[in-house]
Amino acid sequence: MALQPDTSPDQQGAKKEQTQLPSNMAQASTNTPKTKLSTPQVVFLTMVFAAIIVLWSITFRLIDNDFSSSRISAAKSASALALTYEAQVVRAIREIGQSLNVVKRSYELNNGQAMLAMVEDWGLLLPDFLFVTSITDADGNITSSTRGFEKANIADQSYFYEQLEFDHLAVSQPWQDPYNKAWKLTFSRRITTPSGAFAGIALTSVDASYFVSGYEEAQLGRHGVLGILGTDGVFRTRRSGETIVSGERADYAQLVPDSDEIEDQEVRLLNNSWDQVRRYTVATEL
Repeated sequence: MALQPDTSPDQQGAKKEQTQLPSNMAQASTNTPKTKLSTPQVVFLTMVFAAIIVLWSITFRLIDNDFSSSRISAAKSASALALTYEAQVVRAIREIGQSLNVVKRSYELNNGQAMLAMVEDWGLLLPDFLFVTSITDADGNITSSTRGFEKANIADQSYFYEQLEFDHLAVSQPWQDPYNKAWKLTFSRRITTPSGAFAGIALTSVDASYFVSGYEEAQLGRHGVLGILGTDGVFRTRRSGETIVSGERADYAQLVPDSDEIEDQEVRLLNNSWDQVRRYTVATEL
């Protein structure tokens, strides 16, 4: 008689679970995430982070060095341009003063005779296409001129009555020509009689823009500034790019330090009051 083992459904299910259990355990084991990095991986990541920090530090240092170099270069450039402009203005004013002194002395030595035409013939006056030279009497009436003067009497002008008390080269505030609307500056010298009494003045007028004609955009840029500022805080002329203005006010004490020598003055980064533009600024007394 042949005997067969019991193969009931419960027994078959139990065997099936036993045969599948190792496979499920293996699968669970492979799906468990790793929670720790190996030592080589930690070292590698640390080196990467350190390298990134070093690179950024070098980058910021280079940027800072470039910025510092640019500031130094801009300051040196501003100082050099200021020296050049100062020399140009001083030379122009000296030439005006010398010309007026020739007219003054010639008039005084010839007892008030009309000497302007003769001095002009001698070539001792400034170019007529830029400068207008005139002589007044003691009442401010224009008695002779190299060109038609805008006013017949100038007794009410500051550059006239200033010469009543002082004998020096005086410069007016900017004034506007009523005909062509150009802003002008007038320089004057006192004329005296042989006894020393006031006899009138010799004066020369010129477009204010003449003193900023040396503005070069290649050196100063579109927003640079050249200008002449009086001790009264009034700009005789100022140029920035193609814009030329006269008669505006500024803080003289802020712009012009006490030092007499421009070489001793520090280039300062200032917000200029007239247009609120931040510039490397140098100013000196002439």
